[in-house]
Amino acid sequence: MSIENKLEKYTSTVKALEEHKEQNQAVFDTHQKFLFAVIDAENELRDEAAEAGHGTENEDFKVTVTPQTMKTYDEEKLKVVLTQQQFDDIVKEQTRPARISISPIKK
Repeated sequence: MSIENKLEKYTSTVKALEEHKEQNQAVFDTHQKFLFAVIDAENELRDEAAEAGHGTENEDFKVTVTPQTMKTYDEEKLKVVLTQQQFDDIVKEQTRPARISISPIKK
């Protein structure tokens, strides 16, 4: 299937969802209120766990706090110690998958 066909499939699916949403607006409004309440509660829980420095659990959920570290380097300082060739041998650029964004076109 071509990218154009996939876009048509995506477009028709989004339009069907929009139509369904219009027909059931009250349900979607209630769902949105619950969703925002869940997001707020999750953010508050994450903030509290980060501040406390430990997790907790109940019968339904487990919260864990996992410390993370990241090594960084000062490129300018390394270039003083290393030759440009040594620096180029160490520093490698990694190719990542392309970022794909799908956004509606304003009409």
